[in-house]
Amino acid sequence: MESYSLVSNVISKSLSKTQSKTQSLALNLILVFTGVAFLAALSQISVPFPGSPVPITGQTLGVLLIGSTYGFTLSNLTYLTYLISAFLGLPFFAGGGSGWKHIAGPTGGYLVGMWLASAVISYLTTYFVKQKLKQKKFINSIWFNTLFVLLVGEVVIFTLGVTWLKIYTGKNMGWALQFGFYPFLIGEFLKIAIATQSISFISKKVR
Repeated sequence: MESYSLVSNVISKSLSKTQSKTQSLALNLILVFTGVAFLAALSQISVPFPGSPVPITGQTLGVLLIGSTYGFTLSNLTYLTYLISAFLGLPFFAGGGSGWKHIAGPTGGYLVGMWLASAVISYLTTYFVKQKLKQKKFINSIWFNTLFVLLVGEVVIFTLGVTWLKIYTGKNMGWALQFGFYPFLIGEFLKIAIATQSISFISKKVR
């Protein structure tokens, strides 16, 4: 797995500088399983919206945080492990759900969108944060870059989510936006704010 990950770098600072490959692999495995558990737990924060087949959940906050801190390979592996685990029957989706029906159903676009968003967020965050760390620019530049990256991630999630919701239900785009996008706006802005502040804080720890 790649050497750059904000979380790994923070943890590594508390470990020996002569950390072995075995220890590094163990750390990555711990991060993957912790991330999967984090995503599963946030998915259980689920609030149904009247008329919509898509619940409002805390899941996207996990995607934003993991994508921003784990690095490209680790974040992708974490989300895929989460997705596959739920597909195979573990109750990791909203409301303790599992199985193929969630991926093939109305929420499928959001689930796939979160995977792609995780990849986009981790790639862009790694690039921007590495550049700013090298330049020793931390506060405003890190904050605004992170905000931009997370907004891009949200666009990916909801573009795929709303598009698939429209196709699956056979409704028009106005309906898909009304029941698959607008109800989520306030919550997503709050998640972006939480994630942005968290990443800014973590970034200062790897100076």
